[in-house]
Amino acid sequence: MTMNYSRSLAPVFFSVLVALSAAPVFLNAAEISNPTLYTSMDPDGARDITLSDASNATSQATLEALDDFLVVRDFTGAVDGTNVVSFTDASVPDIQISFGGTANGASSGSIVTNSGFITSAGSGIRAVSGSNDAGTIIGTIDFGSWSGSTFASNVNAVSAAAFTLSQPGRWVRIDSVVVTFLGIDDSTVLNTQTILGSSITDKDSNQGLYFGYKAGSGEAIGSAVLTVNLNDVVTGDNPLMGLDDISFAAIPEPATSVSLLGGMVLLMSVAMRRR
Repeated sequence: MTMNYSRSLAPVFFSVLVALSAAPVFLNAAEISNPTLYTSMDPDGARDITLSDASNATSQATLEALDDFLVVRDFTGAVDGTNVVSFTDASVPDIQISFGGTANGASSGSIVTNSGFITSAGSGIRAVSGSNDAGTIIGTIDFGSWSGSTFASNVNAVSAAAFTLSQPGRWVRIDSVVVTFLGIDDSTVLNTQTILGSSITDKDSNQGLYFGYKAGSGEAIGSAVLTVNLNDVVTGDNPLMGLDDISFAAIPEPATSVSLLGGMVLLMSVAMRRR
């Protein structure tokens, strides 16, 4: 089942998010406006989804069973650096995807369509180190609101979030992949999931990693931070991964919640009068 949103194209220019001070700074940026939204993730094909070490992950089936679960599978238009996925529908949160870290960067953020690096038909976001040195690649997925020129990350939190990370081989360079789901203040840690490179026994395999979390009572997810820890094992290829199937479940607008509350109060009032 797909959900299609027809949208007018918004302005493309916006200010670049500068990640960590030690991180490479990218000058390119792009807006991906109103991509088709799906109601299920599609991590299939040649990638095996590894869940063994990410014991804190909420299962894909649990998230897909949510009534308001939506998935972005296509990132056509993405460029090196920071990308914003924007929606005209105010009930759908906008998404900002940015990269940093200490690894020598190359093409982080740009589009990847090779089937070995994505977990569903379409395209993904490239995360790559430009050298064989040890270091980190840090990707941040922010849920918020895009004005056409700035991104506000302290609004439009979500109740669930998930994504996949995949590559055909090159796992020998990966010490670990750590994902932290943060609250709307971007500082409160709600959940941490880790997959160790040592758990991937076939280092040359086409492997997909799944990470997902459903917020608990009183929680709201503001962002997910992906940290790939690289070793300095020398190989013929630099680490290259594809970030794909970015998924979320929106939290109802406050106005909607107030409306529902008002309806409940009205029904209770009618019941009391009948009594």
